[in-house]
Amino acid sequence: MMDEENIVSLLEDAGDKIYEDIGGEKALEKETDMVDWIDKHGLCDLSQTHKIVCHLSAFNLYLKSTLYEEYRGEQQPFPPIDRVEDYFEAFQQMDSELSIRAFEEYALDIPTQKADPESLTEVVDQTAELSRGEGVSETIGSIFETLVPNEGRKRLGQFRTPDNVADFMVKWAVDEGTDRILDPGMGAGILTTRAYQEKLRYSGNASIDEVSGVDLSQLAILMSATALKILDGEGSPDLRCSDFLDTQVMGQRNSQLDTEPSEFFAEQFDTIISNPPYSQHNNFSEQKERMNERARASSSLDISLRSPMYVYFYIHAAEMLREGGKMAFLTPSEFLETEYGTYLKEFLQDRFNIRAVVMPSRDSSIFDTGRTTACICLLEKCEDREGSRTTFISVSNGSWPDVKELLDVITPEQQGSPDWAYVNQVDQDDLDPDENWTNMMDPESIDNLPELKQFSDIATIKRGIATGNNDFFCLSENEAECYGLVEERELVPIIRRTHGLEYHDIIDDDWEEWKENGEEVYLLYNVDHVDWNTGEGLEDEMDEEKKLLWEYIDRGKREGVDQGYLTSNRGTWYKVERREIPDILCDYMSQTGFSFYENNSGVRSLNNLHNIYLDDSFTQEHRRALLAYLNSELVNKIIQQSGRTYSEELRKVEPNELKRIPVVDPRDLHEETSKRLSMLFEDLCDASRNESESKISEIVRSIDNEIAEITGIDNYSDD
Repeated sequence: MMDEENIVSLLEDAGDKIYEDIGGEKALEKETDMVDWIDKHGLCDLSQTHKIVCHLSAFNLYLKSTLYEEYRGEQQPFPPIDRVEDYFEAFQQMDSELSIRAFEEYALDIPTQKADPESLTEVVDQTAELSRGEGVSETIGSIFETLVPNEGRKRLGQFRTPDNVADFMVKWAVDEGTDRILDPGMGAGILTTRAYQEKLRYSGNASIDEVSGVDLSQLAILMSATALKILDGEGSPDLRCSDFLDTQVMGQRNSQLDTEPSEFFAEQFDTIISNPPYSQHNNFSEQKERMNERARASSSLDISLRSPMYVYFYIHAAEMLREGGKMAFLTPSEFLETEYGTYLKEFLQDRFNIRAVVMPSRDSSIFDTGRTTACICLLEKCEDREGSRTTFISVSNGSWPDVKELLDVITPEQQGSPDWAYVNQVDQDDLDPDENWTNMMDPESIDNLPELKQFSDIATIKRGIATGNNDFFCLSENEAECYGLVEERELVPIIRRTHGLEYHDIIDDDWEEWKENGEEVYLLYNVDHVDWNTGEGLEDEMDEEKKLLWEYIDRGKREGVDQGYLTSNRGTWYKVERREIPDILCDYMSQTGFSFYENNSGVRSLNNLHNIYLDDSFTQEHRRALLAYLNSELVNKIIQQSGRTYSEELRKVEPNELKRIPVVDPRDLHEETSKRLSMLFEDLCDASRNESESKISEIVRSIDNEIAEITGIDNYSDD
């Protein structure tokens, strides 16, 4: 019997032969359907794209021949196949006579049909090996992931559902053996097959005829159909190769929409389970208007254009689910804390009893690959939501708990938290869509802090300057000299890149060093003495200074800088937004923790840093005492809870989120306390320039101790 590794090796060897047989990359590039398929599946520009396609073509033949043999056992008069080339005709016969969509011909059939049959013989000879294996959907999914590089799958937001997570989702969502199941974006069919197995647990008569799925990829249809058929000897699942957002339940067409659905289902479903694609909004911009139109018609909400694909899956799935039905979705957790997530949370509260939200801890991940922070949402469609309670579960680091353990804590009677998770039950009516719901899963939430002031009560917080074209508006010293532009006349000092922030204070020597290194240290800022729009100041007799500036502005116009989104929407396209010099600068994005910097060099910043302004009542000691607090572990923890998480543990904090964080007002502190904090910040600045990491950590611990004395909170330090 062949194991998974040997099957992959078999397919790769056969794919390499196919590649040689058909004439390699040039031959495939002539096939329009193949070119379109490669683009649609995110495989463009990968290393050895066309060899990968040939490996998948061998995989496609392997699955189709396996599926044919499964159907041949129950369908007559489909004969056994002796020659490889006869399989292709047999697949067409299955498709035309039985309307089994998995056998539809598509791009991946092209390479195998053109290859030497001898190159394919071993592939079709080993079809029985897949049928003998345990966990067939997991095996099929794993083979696909091995054949397709992570980069290609990540472009489309494809992450295979782990077995234990799939078990938990279907055991909660499937209630009876007669449940009609829908899996949108089904991929290799792991959720689909697990749901069918759960149906069998309730009733031995359950049929795969009651299982439906939708996916844009014909290969996904084939993978799921093969896995389901191997599990069940009779019947056929209802699998559609289509855009899920273009499907509809019969009789539910929305009169506000102009387009007709591409597929209709006969009735609503009892259970919908999904691990939808995680694609970000910029990966499908061409479809966005149509998707937003449909979502607005369904939800009556003004859905953000920044919403990723899975938001639309949630909204559309609600239409496909019957009253009283259940939905279990595995998606990124960002919607719990982002602006676009506000609309989705409002929608979920309005349409469902939100039974549970389950997340791993911040330092772990549901997925083995791609550090996407995921969560599981368990939803019950119900008009009567009075008294509904939502269970938030943060699973601790380590192994995923037993399915029964997880299900047991999702009950109204649950009291306290087990040793493997933090469990928090709240009334659904008390949830605010505008708030960050991940705080519900943190026992050390900032909501539990003593009454401190909001940052916006003691400071003004703004984004840095958005130029619309940094290459034009930011100049090095050499570029400034070349174009005759001068500091204080047309230019002001800036910090261009955040990698220049190595220390906690920014001094003149830092900026001079950046300048000597050839970095862009100037911003085109003072331009009021030339008005391009009216022509004032551009007369022939204008002085040399104005002429040099006019020539630089004219250069930008010739290069199309004025046509950019930001520049074209300004009153004067070459006049960037005004900012005073900030007292403090703050990271906008970070993977290692957020830092705050004292600005002693008079630089402005771009929008990769936030600008913080203090009023005149702040002395230098007050400012540095505040900076000590802002660079504490407590504040780092607060920002992690307030900001947003992206892949690879990248976190972002927006100005409005920064405004709401609780802070100590150093003007209210005892004079000696303020002085100690100020001195500790000075020590931190010195250590960041001259000492080791251990010394910096020691100073931060001292700051944390001072903050603990002030706030009464002492459990935020790493120690």
